Amino acid sequence: MKKCYFSNRIYKHTVSRDVNQELSHSLQLYNQAMRAVYAWQTKHLRTGNKPYEGSLHLAIKKRFQLDDYYANSAVQQANALRTSQKELQVLYLKQVDVTLQSIQKKLKNERSKLTTLRKMKQSIMAGKPKLHKRMGYQVHQTASGTVYAHHRKNETHIWFSLYLFEHRHLDKEIQRLKARIGQLRHRLFRQEQKTEKLRRDIPSALFGSRSFFRKQYTMCKDQKSHAAWRHAFRYKRNAKMTISGRKDAKYGNFVFQYDAQSKTLHMRSINGQ
Repeated sequence: MKKCYFSNRIYKHTVSRDVNQELSHSLQLYNQAMRAVYAWQTKHLRTGNKPYEGSLHLAIKKRFQLDDYYANSAVQQANALRTSQKELQVLYLKQVDVTLQSIQKKLKNERSKLTTLRKMKQSIMAGKPKLHKRMGYQVHQTASGTVYAHHRKNETHIWFSLYLFEHRHLDKEIQRLKARIGQLRHRLFRQEQKTEKLRRDIPSALFGSRSFFRKQYTMCKDQKSHAAWRHAFRYKRNAKMTISGRKDAKYGNFVFQYDAQSKTLHMRSINGQ
């Protein structure tokens, strides 16, 4: 089997105008057929109704007047895109599961801290203060009186009365933890919704890139700029095509053929030229 280690780019200005028009027509019609295949498959998966009769290959061939090679390649490219989206969907589900586990772990820790602080608050209200040493809270007896301290990794906060410790630190910390738990619960709810959507919905694709499609709302200020964006978007949607190779075709397939002896490349367009 021969392999190609380098290639020569063929520029549009080096070929005739008729060839350019034939290439543009083939690109546009092929990509329209490929997008139709993908749209029909998506509709069939979402609704259960087939928007075509018979086999998909024959329906595309009849709809766009293609030969077997172009129709087969359009169906294969749409199937490849559908397969890659399924693999991405599995990957996204794994990522969401990791995020869910992380949020649940943080939520459990924050709830444990809140329970401990509430117990400390209740003991102070009962007149028998009990501070949690594992969280860094300690009571120190000094010459000037009792000092309440909160030891952290790089700093220590102290209060010279139980009243200041309760209202300036404990109450604020309880409110902060409540807000933090509310945020984590909201994040958990959003991730659960995302998981349900990934498992339920059938993915879709926007040919020409979704980001470039949205640029029409920001980069287009008048009709002229919108026309330029539309021209660029159509070019991105019809910029390339992939024709599958065949083992029984020498040096390529029955659309593109390369003659190694004369070093010439032949392409048969959709119109047969």
